Amino acid sequence: MFTTLCRLARVEILGWTRRRSLLIVFIGLAALVLISIAVGLQDLASREQDYHAQLASIVKEQVKPRLPMTGAGVERVLRVARPAELGSLVARGEDTRLASYFDFGPGGLQWGQAAGSDASQMQAASVFDLESIIRVIGGLIALLLGIDVVGASRFRGQLLAWQSLGLDPAVGVAGKLLGCAGLLVSGCVLLLGTAALATGLQLRDDAPGIAALLTSNLVPIALYLCVLAGVGGAVALWSRSLATASIAGVAVWLTIAIIGPQLGGIAGRLLVPVTSRAEFERARDQRYAEDNRAVEDALGEQLVEALAGRPEQVPPVEPDAAIKQYETRLESVWSARTQASRELARSTEREWADAQNRQTQLNRWLQLLTPGACFDAATAALSGTGGGLSQAWLELAESQQRQLTAALFDNRSQPTVRFKGEMFAFRRHATLRWSDLPAPPPLELRSRWREAREPLLALVAYLVLVSLAIRAGARRLSSGI
Repeated sequence: MFTTLCRLARVEILGWTRRRSLLIVFIGLAALVLISIAVGLQDLASREQDYHAQLASIVKEQVKPRLPMTGAGVERVLRVARPAELGSLVARGEDTRLASYFDFGPGGLQWGQAAGSDASQMQAASVFDLESIIRVIGGLIALLLGIDVVGASRFRGQLLAWQSLGLDPAVGVAGKLLGCAGLLVSGCVLLLGTAALATGLQLRDDAPGIAALLTSNLVPIALYLCVLAGVGGAVALWSRSLATASIAGVAVWLTIAIIGPQLGGIAGRLLVPVTSRAEFERARDQRYAEDNRAVEDALGEQLVEALAGRPEQVPPVEPDAAIKQYETRLESVWSARTQASRELARSTEREWADAQNRQTQLNRWLQLLTPGACFDAATAALSGTGGGLSQAWLELAESQQRQLTAALFDNRSQPTVRFKGEMFAFRRHATLRWSDLPAPPPLELRSRWREAREPLLALVAYLVLVSLAIRAGARRLSSGI
């Protein structure tokens, strides 16, 4: 049987290589790949330029004299700039939603803008990355090839000829689809080689890195295209005509490659709604300020009453003694309230983090419902722009925030200084300087494969299910001939 499968696959590959339409399709895909590489390199260069400009600004700010007291404004010397990710050339993933810099100051951790300062470049890069080209256009080609290969064999009577010659129709369909899958994988190897060559000519130092990224992504690419080709074959076997199979195949392709990956994220946000980090921090800081302001106002009213004195009070309270007493009470009450407010802020932070983790876990399960979402998650993980990237920077920011606060500022509570606006006053250690915080280590290849394990296993499961559907369809047709 193995010899028969290989012979049918070889005949199918040789038959398709004689068609000019295959050459036209390959040239068109190669042009799209070159466009995506050009746009991605332009976006990467813009982000690297912005990264180096931020580092230069941080170094420039360090030489300025520092006041011993700092307000609520964030100091640029405490900014952590995130370098551009090389893996965004293959799959953007979390890189489009992760902040490009983090600011540490008296008000806590502040997240900067998302990656990509130029909105047009970011939008174009998010559309024309390699992952989206293979998922959308490559998936359509694979599905149409599967429909053409199996549909032509079925409606031309080739299944009847195979059965009369003693060949199982299921084996014949499997051999032709195997040849179709080999043709698709070979075409993707050539396309990825074109992408590696175009990138290597521009990024000579990073050429080995991009070659390794592209090579590791061959596994999810092969699985995804085989699944789509198998889906096309199954649709052709279970349809009554070639036109019906083509219409049904396009509908299935839209669901798998375009609608499914989008619905997963939307469903996760609707089922477990979580506010953005900027809105959460704004609400948390407002609640913190209101809680402390109420204590300040109450103590201020007591001071006013003490200074005014009561008519029956003899002798009246001395102003110096009242102010001294007020300062003592303010310090003690402020310390207690500050500690309570900080605990409240920490509990709020934990609740928000738990809700975000639940949403992330739900999205991980929802992305397994369609092969397109699995392919997107697998390529992002293997490219280093998946959830592991976001988790690494989040853990680094949270750990460094505590160290910076303890190193740069006193732990003693300070009152709020009110001018036209409102500022939080802290005593700052003027001798300590931070130019940049250490970046998290790059994700190892083993950790990337570990992160991509679930979507890859889901793609394998989809391939098994499609194989069973093809076998059942071929058996049903052979028994009815």
